[in-house]
Amino acid sequence: MAFEIYTGSWTDWSRGSVLGATITLSSRDASLLLAFIAAFVTVIAVRLWIIICFTVHQILSTNGKHDGLYYQRQVILRNTKSAPAAAWLFLQQAWYWRGIAISAVARTIPWALFCVCYFLGFAVLAVFSSQISDSASEFRLREPWKTHF
Repeated sequence: MAFEIYTGSWTDWSRGSVLGATITLSSRDASLLLAFIAAFVTVIAVRLWIIICFTVHQILSTNGKHDGLYYQRQVILRNTKSAPAAAWLFLQQAWYWRGIAISAVARTIPWALFCVCYFLGFAVLAVFSSQISDSASEFRLREPWKTHF
């Protein structure tokens, strides 16, 4: 026996007023919503990366004499648009400056690791954003005006 399932917002009171807030969508609309959420998380990751780089660049900017490693790090922070690109540039920087600047690897590798962790964190968020969909919910609402006997 097929029932018409209510689509729209409703509250599953067995989970409370906050956690029970539910929206039921058709399969097509749910797929579009999940795709939008994944894309939204990606856009937020890129924009937040730009804000973090700008902030760190400004905090680390000081007057006075510095070595080339410092200036190159500032250029990387100022000009990279993504965490993977910055991680790759920091790794290259550590490799090229390893015998030239004092503790070049120790000064550069933490930045590369931060970039990798940032990228992986948002990659996991984008993948697990699909968990917002709870298609195996125990309850469904039938449309009240279409009762079947």
